[in-house]
Amino acid sequence: MNTLKLWFSKEIEEEKARSIAGAAKWICRLFVIFFIYSMIIGISGRQTFILHSNTGTYEGMRLVDGRDNEWTRGDGLITASPGTFRLFTNLDNGVDFITRVALSASHMAFALPFGLSFLLLARVLDNVQKGQIFTRANAICLLWFGRVQVVTHLFSPILIFGIIALANIFTDSRIQYTGNPNALVNAIPFLAFNVAAHIILHGVKLQEEVDATV
Repeated sequence: MNTLKLWFSKEIEEEKARSIAGAAKWICRLFVIFFIYSMIIGISGRQTFILHSNTGTYEGMRLVDGRDNEWTRGDGLITASPGTFRLFTNLDNGVDFITRVALSASHMAFALPFGLSFLLLARVLDNVQKGQIFTRANAICLLWFGRVQVVTHLFSPILIFGIIALANIFTDSRIQYTGNPNALVNAIPFLAFNVAAHIILHGVKLQEEVDATV
């Protein structure tokens, strides 16, 4: 209850603000770990998809490592996914190597920038916890956090479409991708981080000019 009161109070004491920043920092680090975990799952080819084979359509499937013609039911792993993937087998009811690589690269194109952005935000919160609030370093980190989030929401689906389209040219098996229809809406809140970063950066420059004239 005390934490809720802090969130909704008009003003927060500096010491309490540092405590909140410290807790938020660890939440961001958990997000980073989650996205690293998602990248490992993507590289290992254990991400799930909807499979369209010669014998039927199956949801929540994943490929068996190193076996082109074998897949299994997904093991319930929760990963960061940029959308829905449908995998269509080739004439031999298998999955080509290039298709596997494209599927892994598609997940990397989404998880990698998200992990990096939350690493930047964790750095800002760490500085705030130390009492370093209105600094150039924080402004730059917030600026890049907002930029990476907006670019990832808006342009990672385009990159994924490109990866899949290129892979489908050279393979008999193919991938069909459906992106997040709310990508534009999800990107809008992160524009606020860009605005906040510019305000902080402008304030830092003014303070530097004042200090220089004293």
